[in-house]
Amino acid sequence: MYTDFASVYDSLMQDVDYEAWSNYYISIMDGINKNAKTIVECACGTGNLSLYFAQRYELIALDSSTQMLDIASRKAREQALDIRFVKQKMQNLSLHKPVDFVLATCDGVNYITNKDDAISFFKRAFNSLKAGGALIFDVSSKYKLSTILPSQLWFEDREDISYFWINEYDKKENLLHLNLSIFVKQKLDLYKRIDEYQKQKAFDIDEYKQMLNVSGFSKVNIYGDKNFNYPKDNEERLHIIAIRE
Repeated sequence: MYTDFASVYDSLMQDVDYEAWSNYYISIMDGINKNAKTIVECACGTGNLSLYFAQRYELIALDSSTQMLDIASRKAREQALDIRFVKQKMQNLSLHKPVDFVLATCDGVNYITNKDDAISFFKRAFNSLKAGGALIFDVSSKYKLSTILPSQLWFEDREDISYFWINEYDKKENLLHLNLSIFVKQKLDLYKRIDEYQKQKAFDIDEYKQMLNVSGFSKVNIYGDKNFNYPKDNEERLHIIAIRE
């Protein structure tokens, strides 16, 4: 996953307002500890949120994809930002010293499709935090994965890139299978085809709470998409804050 896809990821995500997203995360962190200095961002991808976080915090950014990290590192150098990039799966999170916040942004936790692996990540995040610190992450909701995304075909034709995207939902396993075929324009009007397969899983709100409680977090708050209200039944994105007391 994410080998050739890393090279086109930013083109496909160009409509995402990363500044607004980072501001929402920062507002959450300010509400917990305005004097926080250190954060770890898991599943940082090509670093679009990392660039904003690094302007305020000492940042360690993790991802399992070398290609994603290469792009993120180049962006940081271009902006003269001091970010430590590390190749590491989030469920294997391991730090030398505790930090104020652990973040997992942009659906990162959705890609952990095994409950034991999710608990492993939550436990490692708990052990990586200072007292009073928090794990903060967002996920596409079970409603979105099971109702909004399946059995639909997306197609977009741009000047430099085109793609087909179709999803299938496995009700038995509660897994969304994502299949993308991407065509990137090359010289002489030729196209390079990139096929990308991914799978995502979302748990119920009560399951997230239970897994976080088992992992050591006694205080868990869950909000809707970039707001501070309890999620509606048809909420497509959840923001989850688990505090180490």
